[in-house]
Amino acid sequence: MIKKFDIDKTKEYGDFEMLPRGGYVCVIMGAKVEERADGSQVIVLALDICEGEYAAYFQQSFNRQTSINKVWPCRYWLNVPKDDGSEHDEWDKRKFKTFTTSLEKSNAGYTFDWDELKFAGKIVGGLFNYREFETSSGTVGEAPNLAQFRSADAIRSGDYKVPKDKKLPAPATFAQTATASPTDSFAALDVDIPF
Repeated sequence: MIKKFDIDKTKEYGDFEMLPRGGYVCVIMGAKVEERADGSQVIVLALDICEGEYAAYFQQSFNRQTSINKVWPCRYWLNVPKDDGSEHDEWDKRKFKTFTTSLEKSNAGYTFDWDELKFAGKIVGGLFNYREFETSSGTVGEAPNLAQFRSADAIRSGDYKVPKDKKLPAPATFAQTATASPTDSFAALDVDIPF
């Protein structure tokens, strides 16, 4: 016999439409700077869609969560460049500049002044693709992914291109992981073979 629980107080799954890939005008719900173990900083941005058919999409998703540890479903981690001249740092600088320029273009009279607390309530354009993730059961799922920023006007006018989806790396096969030995002889290897 099935073990009983209070089924009358349990919510059913409802219809849920996945956010289509595309550009959306978003509002920044909040921002905070986090320090990493290596001393670098990252700005964590929480966003929601604020215009059009999908306005409040992430708020509705948040409201559907039943876990005690609810998390905001649209967060973006923006690395603060280290200014160390590395190739990765140049990439971080470009992403950071794209964000701040998009923010300034989207909010009349706003000038970026290094204060992340002023991001809350500002609008910005966001380009959403899908990202793959591995589920707890080992299958692959997809979720909307905020990939890049643009100005709100670029989104409204359709002047953008949605980036390709973010796929999980393909699982390694034996052929990809096997390495060829320098010769056909074990003697060519500088290791003791245990047999």
